[in-house]
Amino acid sequence: RLFGNVEWRLEEALTVNLGAMLEDHDLTGTAFSPRFALNWHLHPRHTLRFAASRSVRVPSLFEAGADAYNTVDIGYSPSAPGYPALDGQPDAIFQEWRTQGSPDNETVDNFELGWLFDLSPELGLRGDVKLFYEQYDDLLFEYQYPMPLRDDLALCDPVQNPLVAKGIDGYIPDIADMLERDRAPDPWTKESGDACNLHTGFNNQEGLLGPVSLSFANQVALDIYGIETSLEWRPSHRMRVIGSYSLAKLRNLEMLRPALLDNDFTNRDGNWLDRVRDDLQKSVPSHVLSVLAIYRPRDDLTLSAALYHVGDVTHLEDGGSIDSWNRLDLRAAKRFEAGAWRGEVYAVVQNAGRDYPDFENKNVFDTRLFAGIRLYQ
Repeated sequence: RLFGNVEWRLEEALTVNLGAMLEDHDLTGTAFSPRFALNWHLHPRHTLRFAASRSVRVPSLFEAGADAYNTVDIGYSPSAPGYPALDGQPDAIFQEWRTQGSPDNETVDNFELGWLFDLSPELGLRGDVKLFYEQYDDLLFEYQYPMPLRDDLALCDPVQNPLVAKGIDGYIPDIADMLERDRAPDPWTKESGDACNLHTGFNNQEGLLGPVSLSFANQVALDIYGIETSLEWRPSHRMRVIGSYSLAKLRNLEMLRPALLDNDFTNRDGNWLDRVRDDLQKSVPSHVLSVLAIYRPRDDLTLSAALYHVGDVTHLEDGGSIDSWNRLDLRAAKRFEAGAWRGEVYAVVQNAGRDYPDFENKNVFDTRLFAGIRLYQ
């Protein structure tokens, strides 16, 4: 990785910053991430800023080369009469993930126009306002596909491994069906003369899904635009109030490779692709608000309160659709000295209001109390 930054003062009121990072990765090769910023100091207490940058996210090791499977003993034995018992031998492979191809980097181009201000030094009132526009491209998203052969596994013995099934929403025949199928090889079984001859497929008439696996692909592009603002107020040397608010909207959502999602393996009920689009549209909360107040009635005593609000949001992957929620945190701390030691005792109340779901509806964040002590020299 090579990184550099240059600051160029064109004149006293105008400053240009140029930066760039060049990196080479084993998974995705070479990537270039530039940044440009222009600061115009209109007044000692007012500055306009324009910035443009590109950021790159390399796929994780799992996204780039997932091969997650489990072997399961389901008690299949072609030679056993009647209902077979578990014999300690792996009979099936549950292939949950196996990455196809080589996913590329995710990228985001960011543009922002901001105003930094100090309105009243006497009142301690300062803050900033920023308009932003972000263009995301090649975002990774999961999809299902017919599972490949597992020639690299020792379980290709047709006696040990008569079928290959998928672990999520897959189809597993019952034992009687498996015994019957062993007498007439079909797309679910390995033919006895071919140790790794697996025929995958989808039988639409019977509604049975052939062996499938999950993979990742660069298949989502979208834009996010909005406004962010923060304001700090210091009414006295003992009190500070800091607030921030953001309004964000998602638009121009595009599925770059819709065929990977709109197929018999993934879109079995016919509207899954529409639900993916809907979840993506709702994955950015429109409103996010926070207010922090800090008050020191004495030099050794600090009281603070923090209020948060997050609008409706749908968390992707394993998350859920969460309604807007509010949260209030309270903290009190007292400093002390004991000989050569100094310290602080504190108490914290997290979420002093109503319970709310976090990430998914079954994860409920309730009211929590903490107390502690810190010592230092």
